[in-house]
Amino acid sequence: MAAYEGALIHNPVLMDMTHIIFMMAYSLAFLLGMVGNGWIILITGFQVKKTVPPMWFLNMAIADFIFTSFLPFRVSYIALGFRWSLGSVMYKLTIIVTSLNMFTRVFLLTVINTDHCISMACPVWSRNHRSPRLASLVILVIWLLSLALSLQYRDIWDFMSSSSEWNVTSGNLKSVQENLLLRKRRMMARVAIHFLVGFLVPLALIITCYILLAAKLRKSHLTQSRKPLNVHLVLILIFYLCWLPYHVFYFLQVSGDAPHSVMEKSLDMGILFADGLPYFHSCLTPIVFLSMGQEFMGCRENACNCQNSVHLEGEPAE
Repeated sequence: MAAYEGALIHNPVLMDMTHIIFMMAYSLAFLLGMVGNGWIILITGFQVKKTVPPMWFLNMAIADFIFTSFLPFRVSYIALGFRWSLGSVMYKLTIIVTSLNMFTRVFLLTVINTDHCISMACPVWSRNHRSPRLASLVILVIWLLSLALSLQYRDIWDFMSSSSEWNVTSGNLKSVQENLLLRKRRMMARVAIHFLVGFLVPLALIITCYILLAAKLRKSHLTQSRKPLNVHLVLILIFYLCWLPYHVFYFLQVSGDAPHSVMEKSLDMGILFADGLPYFHSCLTPIVFLSMGQEFMGCRENACNCQNSVHLEGEPAE
């Protein structure tokens, strides 16, 4: 959020344009996200039989619902001229919720693809052990791990807000510079770790599962199973396209390597853009479910049942 103020200081004309564009965009994202994710929660939580696949998507929708519910605070922040007036507690809570959504979503996407891969590769084991109780335990671990990582992620924003203050109110310049350099290195290390844990490593696991699934489908000729596989691919692409700029620009922000004024303005604008993409990511997922979700719920179970029959009866799949 501190980057917003920097972008507006560089160009006053940008202030009015950013007010209008971002307030309209966030308001639209709030409406779409709350209605869409609320619909998914209603369907998967109350109207669908309690099986493993709906549990994954129920928690994805819950994470997005919580995330988009904080959008009115962002709208008020923009309306006040990109100045936060709700206190430091709510400021940090907003950052934690953003990070919590990122980690929860990527971990759930990884688990979904791993679960699908196991169901196709070991259908007998999956039918005997793949239960809602086990899924609930996995979901609990995901939420706890995501929360633990998110609580550490808020320190990055403390660094961003305090570094500018230290540059102005420096008593002992050498001591301040040394402390700032030390914190800068720590923050860069944390950003790198969060990028690996919340982006790169899950991406590698997802790609591995996707390759194994594609090879399995080609070998077994189960054309029905390609539909949920395509849904997986769409969800993965949406997530990574929306969150990649977020990681890239905030790594550049923490590194602070923008000596030229033009580069600094470009960095500020990039952060403005990168901050808005995750909100639209939370809106696009319900749209995917509206067009493909019900078909996905049925196809996935049909694929597992078909694959089970192949292994149990020794007959080729139709």
